[in-house]
Amino acid sequence: MTTHDFNQLESAEKNNEIHVSDIVRFVLNNWYWFVASVLIFCATAYLYIGTQPNVYTRTISVMINDKAQGGMNDIAIFDEINMFNNITNVANEQLIFKSKRLMQEVVRRLRLDITYKSKIRLRTTELYKNSPITIHFPDETETQASSWNFELTATPLSQNEILLTSELETGLWKMKALLNDTIDSPFGRLVFTPTSSYTERYINEPITIRKNSMAAMASALSNSIRVSLANQSSTIILLSLNDAAPRRAEDILNTLIVVYNDDLNNDKDLVAINTSNFIDERLTIIEAELGSVDSDIEVYKRQNRLTDISSETGIYLQSTNLYQQQGVNLENQLTLAQSIREYLADQSKQNELLPSNTGLSEAGIERQITEYNSMMLQRNKLSADASDRNPVVLNLNNSLDALRQTIVSSVDNLIGGLEIRIRNAREQEAQASRRISQVPTQQKYVLSVEREQKIKESLYLYLLNKREEAALSQSIQENNAKVIDTAYGSSSPISPNRQLILLIAFSFGLLLPGIILWLITALSNKVYSQKEIEESIPVPFLGNIPFSQDAKKEIIAIRQGENDRTTEALRNVRAKLNLIQSEKGRIQTIMITSYQDKEGKTYIAKNLAASFAFSGKKVIVIDLDFRKKKRAKTSLVGLVDYLEGKEKASNIITHSPINERLDHISTGNITPESTELLFEEKLEQLIQLLKAEYDYILLDCVSSQYTDTQIIGRFSDLTLFVVGYGKLDNRGLSKIEQIYQANPSHNMATLLNGIKFEPYRFIYENNELHPWAIWPFVRS
Repeated sequence: MTTHDFNQLESAEKNNEIHVSDIVRFVLNNWYWFVASVLIFCATAYLYIGTQPNVYTRTISVMINDKAQGGMNDIAIFDEINMFNNITNVANEQLIFKSKRLMQEVVRRLRLDITYKSKIRLRTTELYKNSPITIHFPDETETQASSWNFELTATPLSQNEILLTSELETGLWKMKALLNDTIDSPFGRLVFTPTSSYTERYINEPITIRKNSMAAMASALSNSIRVSLANQSSTIILLSLNDAAPRRAEDILNTLIVVYNDDLNNDKDLVAINTSNFIDERLTIIEAELGSVDSDIEVYKRQNRLTDISSETGIYLQSTNLYQQQGVNLENQLTLAQSIREYLADQSKQNELLPSNTGLSEAGIERQITEYNSMMLQRNKLSADASDRNPVVLNLNNSLDALRQTIVSSVDNLIGGLEIRIRNAREQEAQASRRISQVPTQQKYVLSVEREQKIKESLYLYLLNKREEAALSQSIQENNAKVIDTAYGSSSPISPNRQLILLIAFSFGLLLPGIILWLITALSNKVYSQKEIEESIPVPFLGNIPFSQDAKKEIIAIRQGENDRTTEALRNVRAKLNLIQSEKGRIQTIMITSYQDKEGKTYIAKNLAASFAFSGKKVIVIDLDFRKKKRAKTSLVGLVDYLEGKEKASNIITHSPINERLDHISTGNITPESTELLFEEKLEQLIQLLKAEYDYILLDCVSSQYTDTQIIGRFSDLTLFVVGYGKLDNRGLSKIEQIYQANPSHNMATLLNGIKFEPYRFIYENNELHPWAIWPFVRS
């Protein structure tokens, strides 16, 4: 291979980036940490899910009778008698549904201030309508129901006995009690009654009973209910509620609609009752006046012996009928206006609703009365929930007073106008009467009395009709909120979200060990990869040697004819050495060293030599490590004996039983003074002798921190630095670079020993080499 090809190979290796396969190898290499973390997180998630109550959602849809937006219409036949149908604002009704006043009534009707809970395994379960026992308060007052707060535990002991416990400020209170018996407790007198759910299942099963204040429950319920419009152009309102007891959520929503309609109907009934009372009072007065007029006519005709004189004067009265009819209508309007004026002037009815739809011809006064009644109802509702000093209440009072004065002024103006019109009608009638001046005086008197009689009779019939309309309108009142769909929802809980929680737990289970291992690696100053070596120093890199247990024993791990990872890695190193040799010239003597001890120099020397031997080369390994602190006494002669002149070169060579082409020279019995022998010329003579006989000579030396490597280096054609995986401080790479820069003409290379995974596994099939990617890389 040419120099250009070799440089391209080195450049390709140096430009390696982190790929997905690197991450996969990293995860698989530490799979047990990820599995343990995922199991712990998922187990914690399951435990959390098991402790959380299941929460369900329920929704009810209602349509509001909003006349302003074309909502529900009244029955067509009763359009004219629907006297009290005020226009409803849907936006206001949304706020009314969440009002605490309505919520408190819902709490009172359903007794939501009392809750029953039972712990099943790890989860606390609501026992709404399923509690085996219920609690009653014989002496409960409205004040206590609104503000009472306490908690106790009732444990059924038998079919008729329970154990009561509660944590008080003075300590633990315990008491055994009988069912259906009145009990004196720190909370007052209590009665516990069994339900149809009282079975053997609940024996010795604690039931937690909590009594909350109605105000607090109403406030919590108001905050929990969600109110929204189905869409912006409709009057359909959706009310939703999340609750651990789905049946309770359904009852709350359904009851809320009932309470809302009842409250609105009560307001309508109040207006109708006040109107009926006013009409009844006027009917009583007019009935007495009408009876008096009838008596006057009867007495006058009897005294004057009058018969039917209308036929005699009919021809003369045709011209006056028009004026009489006009006068009758004006008199009716004047009488009604005066009655309403008297009602407004009555101080005893200052805070009562005004009669509406009384038949006044002035439409403006009717609108003012309707507005006054609506404002009065609103003021009364606010007064019920707030004090009279509330700024809103005071503002409404001022508005009511001003509006009442406006109505009084309008009625006065109407009365004045009617009186003027009546005078004009009378004058016109007088002019017509002069035409019949020949009619007897009796006829005039009878006509006058009959006219008064018609006025009273017409007004009496009119009021009777209005009273019936008011009663009929009250009896056919339509609910303001019409339920479209009763409370409904899925049987599956919306919380806890098991899939989401488990997914988060699984994600954190994978993420946490990855972050921890990455931090350990990032904060570590050890060398772990080929990339670190190549980016730090310009020394050629030969390859990665996989981790092996045999490295600790410093024995040969490869065997001839096998294709394991270590064998393939050494073949790769051998091939790169051949590339260097083709570029730099013959390389026969290779010195194997490291920056520090315990990085696997001897293991690499022996196995690299075996790899050369298996390829048909004759190789010898010379152990030149005279610095070993612990060296057992041996009967074998070695290099020390040769350098001291005690043995011949042929006597110190040991043949390897693994391969006939592989030989070895040991150190022999070294002493502290043995390192001085490295300066002897006999060492150079020995190497020259071996070069003539062997293809490769591998010199197993001490680390470069000793001067021995500088002495031995003069004999080597290439220095191979062994870097231990996770052993060498990355600052040691700069020391290796200094050595390289000190003698750039001297051949030097590095390799990484003891890596925990391989990027590929190579397998020979039919004498062909196949790379198997994505091999399950587990720690060797």
